[in-house]
Amino acid sequence: MKRAAALTLMTGAAQGSMAAAGVCSNYAADLAVMVSADQALRARWDFSALPAGAGSRAELPRILQQTALVDRANTTRLKSLVRACGWPRRSIHGEQAVHNAWLLAQHADHDRRFQRRVLQLLEAGVIAGEVPPDNLAYLADRLAVAQGKPQRYGTQLTQTGPCGFDFSPLDDRARVEERRKAIGLPTLEDYRKLFDDIALPLGCKGK
Repeated sequence: MKRAAALTLMTGAAQGSMAAAGVCSNYAADLAVMVSADQALRARWDFSALPAGAGSRAELPRILQQTALVDRANTTRLKSLVRACGWPRRSIHGEQAVHNAWLLAQHADHDRRFQRRVLQLLEAGVIAGEVPPDNLAYLADRLAVAQGKPQRYGTQLTQTGPCGFDFSPLDDRARVEERRKAIGLPTLEDYRKLFDDIALPLGCKGK
């Protein structure tokens, strides 16, 4: 009886290991599929029509409601992949997979606990040389802003109107610039210009 139970446990463990191996062999591809859905929706955002500080989800345009649903589904899948395979490493999974996992975690704002866990994984990845330091900077700032704390790298901007964005509160500006330079990020002013070029609709250019 004991022997049969032991064999059952060993078989189950082996099957679990094989299943994880199968999942992990498709890690990069799975991340790419999720990011494709993520970006397809965000490409349809019209910032000039987005309500700044909407009071409830019902006030949000339909495209944002759809985005929230996809973000939740992607987060659930990402958490499952991270549990089975760990955080992706560029030496194994490639630069794009590392970037894709980070992007999905950035958009997991509904699950701050998971984002905090990811922050720890990114810290370890940066130390090991498997994750670029700007990944850590962006998520650290995102969490800081969510907690009402000043950001250390100036990566997060808040929409102030149909055609306006401004930096969320910064730590000492000079130190922020130093930190950005140390990890290869552009100056705050250059970053703002780049952000505006990407985020603002054509009707807002030059305003």
